Amino acid sequence: MQKNRLSASSIDYFSASPIYKFQFEIDTITVFARRYENKIEAEFQFDHLENKLFGEFYFKNNNVFYVQFIEESSKYKISDNAFMSTQIVLQDSTIVEQKSRMGIPRRFNCLGIPKDISEIAGYSKDLNPEFLKELTMLVIKKVKKQNY
Repeated sequence: MQKNRLSASSIDYFSASPIYKFQFEIDTITVFARRYENKIEAEFQFDHLENKLFGEFYFKNNNVFYVQFIEESSKYKISDNAFMSTQIVLQDSTIVEQKSRMGIPRRFNCLGIPKDISEIAGYSKDLNPEFLKELTMLVIKKVKKQNY
């Protein structure tokens, strides 16, 4: 995971401005994206959710090798450490590793972590790891099909 994150950081460092912007839909999800040389940044808007989801898809030799999703809390600001991060590593278009990390809003730091922190912090149950795996594969399929 760390090696892939370092490769992604290198791509971020050398990515100047977007080559072009595009938009597409997957079911009830509207995707607003910016294409860079070796990366796509995407914002996902859901018809039934108010949460914001952002994704970064990193490419090597025209194949996605690393994806990172950031879900912002619907109740707290991202500057309050209120975000859910999921990293996905792919090899040959197959997901081989996935890790998620939840940012705990600052107001809970001294209070301990309640069992239902996801709900209290404003994270969507619908944007779970299984859904993000499926979304990753759908986006990759759409991007390859449309030649974005």
